[in-house]
Amino acid sequence: MQERLLRAIEEHVRENTLLLREILRHLTQCNRVLSGVMSQAGDPMALLPIAPGNSPQFEVTPLPADVTTLATSTAWTSSDTVNAPVTQNASDPTGLSATVNLPSTAIVGGTFTLTWTYTNADGTTATATATFTIIALVTDVTGGTIAQSV
Repeated sequence: MQERLLRAIEEHVRENTLLLREILRHLTQCNRVLSGVMSQAGDPMALLPIAPGNSPQFEVTPLPADVTTLATSTAWTSSDTVNAPVTQNASDPTGLSATVNLPSTAIVGGTFTLTWTYTNADGTTATATATFTIIALVTDVTGGTIAQSV
């Protein structure tokens, strides 16, 4: 009788373990980041130019839209660590934003690729990449003075 009861308990434990594993797998898949879309952050009418001396912000919109991300699972990299070094924004708990600190010596016309990588709880990774060109700052003429030259 005790042996039969012990076998029944063991069978229930096995079934419960399988059920818990399935629930955890489902929860993990529900919050799995599959990819992302990268863009320059901010108001489109007031974006900081990607030019020497500037520090434009970038952001990733993860896909699917309802996932939750953690900064500790995120990595930002730049293909040009000299002219376009990237730093993840420490104040962002999601890891979805970063800043590129372009030095004043950054080469105009040069390009760099930013890559955002997210490691999901199950070990799979998602990435977003975008390539940007460093441009020269343009200063608009807003007025002037007229003087007789001869």
